[in-house]
Amino acid sequence: MIALAINFLFFSLYLFLMLPSLAYAQPSASHLDVTTIAASGDFVLETMLILIAGVMVCFMVAGFFLREVGGAQSKKITMLCLKNISLFSVAGLSFWLIGHPLYSSIEAGGYLGRFGFFGDFTGVNEGSFDIGHFGIGHSAYASLMYHVGLVVVCASIVSGALGQRAGLWGFLIFTALLCGVLYPVQASWYWGGGWLQEIGFIDYSGALLVHGAGGFAALAGSLVLGAISNTDAEEEDSQSYRDQPESLKEARLPLAVMGALILWLGFVWLCAGSQLGLIPQAEGAFSKLPPSSNGGEATNIIVTNIARIFMNVHLAMCSSVLFSFIFTRIIFGKVHLLLVLSGAIGGMVSISGDPLSPSAWQAACIGVIGGIIVIAATRLLKQLNVEDNIGAIPAHLLCGLWGILVVAWTNPSASLMAQFIAIAAVGTFIFVMSILIWLTLKYSLNENIA
Repeated sequence: MIALAINFLFFSLYLFLMLPSLAYAQPSASHLDVTTIAASGDFVLETMLILIAGVMVCFMVAGFFLREVGGAQSKKITMLCLKNISLFSVAGLSFWLIGHPLYSSIEAGGYLGRFGFFGDFTGVNEGSFDIGHFGIGHSAYASLMYHVGLVVVCASIVSGALGQRAGLWGFLIFTALLCGVLYPVQASWYWGGGWLQEIGFIDYSGALLVHGAGGFAALAGSLVLGAISNTDAEEEDSQSYRDQPESLKEARLPLAVMGALILWLGFVWLCAGSQLGLIPQAEGAFSKLPPSSNGGEATNIIVTNIARIFMNVHLAMCSSVLFSFIFTRIIFGKVHLLLVLSGAIGGMVSISGDPLSPSAWQAACIGVIGGIIVIAATRLLKQLNVEDNIGAIPAHLLCGLWGILVVAWTNPSASLMAQFIAIAAVGTFIFVMSILIWLTLKYSLNENIA
């Protein structure tokens, strides 16, 4: 796995070095028709970058899995392995079969697309190219691959929070509904051109639409399924992570650390890919592109903005990790490694609302506050007896909400009221629907094993 990741990283660097040369001396992006775009270097560059981002975001499921195994009960690891590989498959198929037609068919300013089956990507004018709201053009297959990565991340958040408390079949049913219906509906409200885009809401990389949605679904599942009781733990002849011997816990910590590092690698690509393949042209990486610019200038802007996004995400994570070290030492009397890892993830989620606009010091501050939120919320959830296997709810839900609100500070075009309206709408929709689905599964399939 490590060798594969290293090889893919070198391949990505190769593309970064070689593809920009294809884009110079190309016609102006604003005057290209579909045929010209298909032959342009800018089209190749944007498509390949989105494909790389999509693959790297999909690879994040390995990070979630390792992070989850690092805090799992010994007798549940086999089930977690099966759950995570099944999650990947169910999420991808459900989004292709139902989710993408629902996501892509919403009208401008609308609330709901049309239900259909089997996303069709045949025909130049019917889907092979995305050139409407987005950038200078890229293959629609690249957009589909990137969205598959996003729905996998959203479902992985639920898996990490619930851990071994949800039965396999019930969890897969919920995953199919989340990725095939719930996620596409709320994502289309902004990324598909729906009503959230009309009111001025901004969420470039999924702080609310991916992490917040997954967090709301995870919170609903945790409340319905409940915490693992001591009696049930004894009947299962297993122990929670905090009650296991130190030698066993220490043996799993490298897996959790490796998972966090994989998530970091995927996260920078998640934020970079969203700037190319999701956000509206007027708001995204091409907003500074002069109308008369040529392909070379467009390529310069693409690469420069992606590099800035990489650095901002990196700064947010680093500052969050450093201050998580300090806060856990103050609160617990020693550094708590698993909380530091959750703080790292929380810092990256916090910057994902708009990773392009913040300056370097703003990105660092955003990450620091994200780390504080993770530590404080983890203690609060424990006091409220809300079970969360890997701290997914604080890191993804609460830091995602923080990441949405802070956009109004870093981006002058953002409206704080629009951000609040979006949080209320997406949160209510995902949480209420998830509660209903989990209750149905609990009493029809007896799906909580707590």
